[in-house]
Amino acid sequence: LPLRQELSQSESARTGKRLVVFDQTKKVVKYYSKLLKKNGEVEEVRRDDAVNNNAQDLFGAIYFYRFIDDLKLANFPVHDRWKEWNSELKYLGEEKIQVPAGEFNTLRFSVIPRIAGNLESKGDAELWITNDTRKLLVKFRAKVKIGSITGDLREYVPGKEFSYPLPA
Repeated sequence: LPLRQELSQSESARTGKRLVVFDQTKKVVKYYSKLLKKNGEVEEVRRDDAVNNNAQDLFGAIYFYRFIDDLKLANFPVHDRWKEWNSELKYLGEEKIQVPAGEFNTLRFSVIPRIAGNLESKGDAELWITNDTRKLLVKFRAKVKIGSITGDLREYVPGKEFSYPLPA
């Protein structure tokens, strides 16, 4: 489960940092951001928010699926920018893809984020993960307001094996 998320942002209209600290025991997150806008104005936000059990940060959620046995039924809570939503993975099929790290047999998913209290899907994203026990993220693509974000695995170096308790 996430403990902390830190994000540096650099866009044409603003730059800054965002910090989210998760206290999973107390079910609360502490959020802080400071952005410098193009016009010189500073926007600073501090707040505490309640979260559900096992809430994930935006990026950590991508790796949370590695603990789910049946990915065709996967959904999990995500918390970011004082919003909480339930992300679902919709299985789209198997696909062999080529990325800079090599060729992989993958499972392809659509990510469907649903804002709390709203059944309408928000966003448009896809993930490709290896079709093996590692479940490595090898490619992603997401549409955003100003265009799209893509990522391809460039290199993979396996870590040392260790045992750990799986989340409930």
